[in-house]
Amino acid sequence: MKIAVSISSEGNISPLFDVSKRVWIGEQLPDRDYEPGDLLEIAASDGESKIKILVAEKVEILLCGAISRCLEAYARSYGIEVEPFLCGSMDEILEEFAKGESIKPEHRMPGCPGRTGAG
Repeated sequence: MKIAVSISSEGNISPLFDVSKRVWIGEQLPDRDYEPGDLLEIAASDGESKIKILVAEKVEILLCGAISRCLEAYARSYGIEVEPFLCGSMDEILEEFAKGESIKPEHRMPGCPGRTGAG
């Protein structure tokens, strides 16, 4: 299964997919580990072009921070599952995702679904 993660230059989830400048694309193996992925620069692309890049790369799941409703719907129209409102370290989130666990509340953006309590 191919997974894309919208990331910042620091290796964290990019806060807003719509304006993100890079995306990591990797493949989850049957043992729930990941093959080394590729880092793609997508800075010059508009939102729809970014989704088309993911489609061309055969991405099945997009892990990202916030994403506009229209881009999320556009991605889903191509069969890409979107897991939005994530924040924090890409490595930690991929580890949680690989284990099949729910994403921890501290890796959800404040005020967004899945986040509980103060924070």
